Amino acid sequence: MPKTTEVYPTAGINLDTDNITDTECNTIYSDLVKYTLAYRSSSYSDTFYSAEQAGFTNGTEYDIAKNNMLKSIYKYGGFWVGRYEVGDVDATESNITRTNSTGTSNKAVIKANQIPYNYISCKEAQELSTSLSTGGKTGSLMFGIQWDLICKFLETKGGLTQTEIKGGDGIGSTNWGNYNNSSITILRGKFNATPDIATSQWSDTIQGKKNSTILLTTGASEEAKKMNIYDFAGNVWEWTLETNTSDNTLPCGYRGGVCFLSGSNVPAYIHGSNTSLLRQRRCWF
Repeated sequence: MPKTTEVYPTAGINLDTDNITDTECNTIYSDLVKYTLAYRSSSYSDTFYSAEQAGFTNGTEYDIAKNNMLKSIYKYGGFWVGRYEVGDVDATESNITRTNSTGTSNKAVIKANQIPYNYISCKEAQELSTSLSTGGKTGSLMFGIQWDLICKFLETKGGLTQTEIKGGDGIGSTNWGNYNNSSITILRGKFNATPDIATSQWSDTIQGKKNSTILLTTGASEEAKKMNIYDFAGNVWEWTLETNTSDNTLPCGYRGGVCFLSGSNVPAYIHGSNTSLLRQRRCWF
C-alpha cells in the first residue's frame, strides 16, 4: 500500500524505517486498522493466545514477529503473498486425499496443480510456512491485518467492489471464487467431489464451467485469480495468526471462504475460528 497520509494519518510518512520503535509499530498498526476498517471484525485481533494456537512460545515472541511484519510493510510498501494455496507434494504425487488422520508432511509447496494442503492445525501450518522461507524473506501465516490489506488492495487496485469482497448483496465473492454456487471456468488440474472421504479420488479436470460442489487443485481457474493471486476467495479456508477474542474455546482465526459453502455466506473477507482443525491455510513470504 502507498506510504501516504491517507494510510498513515498518525504515524506519518517520515519515520526512520531502519529504527522503528515498538511504540511506532503500534501506531502503524492502528493506522492500518483504520485504513482497512471495512474488512475488520471487532471480535478478532492480532494478539497472542497460546503456544498451541500458532506455535509462538509466548506473547513476546508473537509481538516481535508482528512488529517485524509492520516495519517491513511500512518500509517496503507491502509484503509478498503466495500466488497459490499451499499444496501437498506427497498427496499430489500419490493422488491421495488428505484427511484428519493423514498427519503432516514437510513437502509443502506453493505451485500450480497441487492438491491443497488441508487438515492441518494452525500451529502445524505456521511451522510449514516458516519452512518456506526463501531469498532472505521470512515465511509465515498472515496476520489478520495482512488479510485485510489484501482485501483493500483488491478493492483499490484489483477492480473489485467492497460488496464482491465482503458480501451483502446475496452474491458476494461467488463470481471469483470456488464455492458451491459458483460457475467459474476450470482450465487445468484435478478435482474431488468428496474430499472429506479418505477413499475419494482426484480426477482430471474436464475443462469448462463448474456446475457442482468440488474441491480444486491449486490455480485451476483463471476466473479465481485476482492481481495474480489464485483462490483468495473460496476453495479452502486459510489459517491466519489472528485470535478470536470473543471465544477462547475457538481461538484460531481463519479467512477466505470454502468450496462447500456459498460465496455470499462466506465471502473473501469472512472471519471464522476453530481450535486447530479445518483446512489448508495460505502462507506468505
